[in-house]
Amino acid sequence: MTDALDAAPHRPDPQSPGRPATLDPAHGRALVSRFRWLLAGYSVWAFGAYLNIVAMGLYAYVVTGSPLHTGLVLAVRLAAGFSAGFVSDRLLARFRPKRVMITMDLVLAAALVGLALAPGPVAVVALYTAGAAFGVASTLYNVCLRAGMPDLVGKQDRVRGNAMLVTARSMSTVAGMGAAGVIVAWGDFRAVFGVSAVCCLVSAVNLARLPILTGPGPGGDASPATPAGRTSLGSLAVSAAVPVLGMMIAVRVAEGFGSASHVVGLPVHAAQTHPSEPALFLSGFWVCWAVGNILAQQVLVRWVNRRGGEPGELGFAVSAVLMSAGFITVFSGIDSWLLIPVALLTGVADGYTETAFLSRLQTVSDDRRAKLFGLVSVAETTGLGGGMLVAAALLGWLPPWLLVTVMHGMAICVGLFLLARLTRLPRRRRETEKAEIST
Repeated sequence: MTDALDAAPHRPDPQSPGRPATLDPAHGRALVSRFRWLLAGYSVWAFGAYLNIVAMGLYAYVVTGSPLHTGLVLAVRLAAGFSAGFVSDRLLARFRPKRVMITMDLVLAAALVGLALAPGPVAVVALYTAGAAFGVASTLYNVCLRAGMPDLVGKQDRVRGNAMLVTARSMSTVAGMGAAGVIVAWGDFRAVFGVSAVCCLVSAVNLARLPILTGPGPGGDASPATPAGRTSLGSLAVSAAVPVLGMMIAVRVAEGFGSASHVVGLPVHAAQTHPSEPALFLSGFWVCWAVGNILAQQVLVRWVNRRGGEPGELGFAVSAVLMSAGFITVFSGIDSWLLIPVALLTGVADGYTETAFLSRLQTVSDDRRAKLFGLVSVAETTGLGGGMLVAAALLGWLPPWLLVTVMHGMAICVGLFLLARLTRLPRRRRETEKAEIST
């Protein structure tokens, strides 16, 4: 999976500035080795994270007997992650990213151990505490990793790095969601939380031994005393400075809003269309989606290696529209034999969209990058959280296919608006905007 970085970092070809040319062998080998270890640790961390996503909601229902608590645990996790996004840039201005990531690993591990050992009367309190810790840890961990990608692999190789990061997470998504049920059946929920805690500790130990992200964080020149309101306004100013970048963030918010509909509606749709084997339908869809996501990263990396370019705003807009259209098609009642190619193509579009988006954000100058990723984390959480509330409320009134069509249809409209804007905006103007915000 990391073979694509074996040619990194490159010295630019003076005759073809867009293409990588010769390799710096010594630094390249060290970088590849460190990044492989980082990917391995991140895969373990993501596996534990998706165990938690599956187990916490189910555990809330088992402990309380109320579906309300299942939704409240999710709400606490999203609210905690939302709040963490506002302070992420100030934390990175004061502390090294590596220290923040290790601290989050240890805090989450402690919360999960407490949840696993909590007796019945305090289990609910421990559950909400772990949910809040999970929300904060996930947000800060991802902001550090995404904002620090240019420092990890070099700005020229950030597309490859992002592609491999998304690939690792996609594989961990399938493994974690599939393993959660097996571990619960083999042991109980405490075993799931124990395994998740071990995953956090493995990630922390792996990070501690790697000489990465030890310098000042992106935005390290910012004053630690900056008020939270000033932070959010500054982040908004970063995106507002470049209209295209602001619209790309709006597309991601709309995607999160639309994605909530299929997250909520897919189990119901599976039970209605495949009553004899809904679990098989669900697992088959997500496996095909993950395979498509991974294929997108492999194709993208090969394209970057050969062409020396990177995914652009037009490709981002097109893939965002195709992704939402793919989810609508899945809920349209298509035959089972068509589900596989549609799910694959949906995963391809989803994977390309994310890598293109991250790579575009990482062109922002170092002093603005942490602010921007903090804003994006808040925006994405808002879109997903708001979408979950709307989808849960409307699912009792609308059939799943109509719910998904309406909510993903809104995302398509936002994507088409960006596409129309880009086709009208001259390429030279887009390059000028990109250069302005990268300096």
